[in-house]
Amino acid sequence: MATERAISTPPPDDPWASLPALVEAARAGGWLIDAAELQVGAPGRAAGASASASAAADPAAGGSDSAVGTVLGSGASGEITLARWRGALVAAKRVRVDTPSRATSFLREVRALARLRHPHVLPFYGACLSPPDDCWVVARACRGGTLKRWLYPRGDPDDIPPVVRALRGSGVPPLAQRLAVARQVAGAMCYLQTATPKCAHRDLKPGNVLLFDAGAVAKLGDFGSSRLLLGTSGTLLTPANVEKACVHVIVHITISARSIICSSAKLQA
Repeated sequence: MATERAISTPPPDDPWASLPALVEAARAGGWLIDAAELQVGAPGRAAGASASASAAADPAAGGSDSAVGTVLGSGASGEITLARWRGALVAAKRVRVDTPSRATSFLREVRALARLRHPHVLPFYGACLSPPDDCWVVARACRGGTLKRWLYPRGDPDDIPPVVRALRGSGVPPLAQRLAVARQVAGAMCYLQTATPKCAHRDLKPGNVLLFDAGAVAKLGDFGSSRLLLGTSGTLLTPANVEKACVHVIVHITISARSIICSSAKLQA
């Protein structure tokens, strides 16, 4: 019986061995971005220049240059900033590649996003591939925040005392809206399973699902833990951290009523 296997990647101690080939593929595909094209601070300031983000700017307020430089999110691997690229506002994630594992994660994300096109996968515009300082992933800017913030606008229920939660309510959106979002996320996961090559996301959770159009449209993002798979097996079971997998419990996605229920188990909680 045929089984899937991950597309081979360079050894952990040499994550950049395949960079020249990736740069050529990016150039041929039209998604190679020069860091000088990214404006991440004051007008005229390129991505490579140091700039402090405008903490007061609201990226959801509009498309003015006052919002450029707003930090949309940050973590151990990097920071996402609202930037301007070729006249459009975009989300530019500057990835730290100071360790082999972070470099490998960055390259995996770029390879995966460059292949994926789906209404519920975050649109990928391109990447800067100039380590160590200019490793950027450029995608559509998210104005609606994450699914986690949408699900729990008043904080994670597990962190709120029951009495306080009972008095002020959870603020969780109506079930119909949660199910609609769950169906979209399930559709994105089904697409990953049927894509060529297949893609295992491996980190599906509310913080990695972004919302657009006032929460009406969900798009799956953050492919840093993903794997592209080769093989002919008909089933793709992606590893899941049960403690953190808040959108689904069993990661076996197909478009069916059962899969949507599995995918939305946490949404209904």
